Amino acid sequence: MPTPDSDLFLSQSQLIDQNFNNLVLSFSTVEDKYLDSTSINYATFEDVTFKKCHFDICLMEQCQFTNCRFEGVRMTHSLAAGSTFQDCLFTDCDLISINFNGIDALYTRWEASDLYYSRFISSRLNGAKFHDCNLKRVDFSHSLRTDVSFKSSNVQDAYLGRKGDEQ
Repeated sequence: MPTPDSDLFLSQSQLIDQNFNNLVLSFSTVEDKYLDSTSINYATFEDVTFKKCHFDICLMEQCQFTNCRFEGVRMTHSLAAGSTFQDCLFTDCDLISINFNGIDALYTRWEASDLYYSRFISSRLNGAKFHDCNLKRVDFSHSLRTDVSFKSSNVQDAYLGRKGDEQ
């Protein structure tokens, strides 16, 4: 069931210094939004497409993203720690210095995206795909990686951890 904040979240183009904790949003398209220093913790997104949105210094901890698409999204210095991404797609995104620590990524794909300096420390990546991605200085240490693909991505610039370092 949508929360009262859902209409506000969808109607405004600039969401700066706002609190949308516990937001529930389904079957929607969120396009050309500017979220700066906004809190969206404990939110649930199902079948939501984010197009050309800017998330700068956003807090998105413990969120649930199911069947969501992120297209042409720019996200910088944001926190998505402890969130779950199930059957999601990030395509043509700039994800710079994002804290994905402790996430569950189940059959989620990152395609043609830059993930400079992002962190996936102690995350569980099951069936995750990083295809044609820039992984410069991305930290995957202590992560559990099952059936993960890095096709055409620069893993030599990423920190995958030492053998036996996985959880």
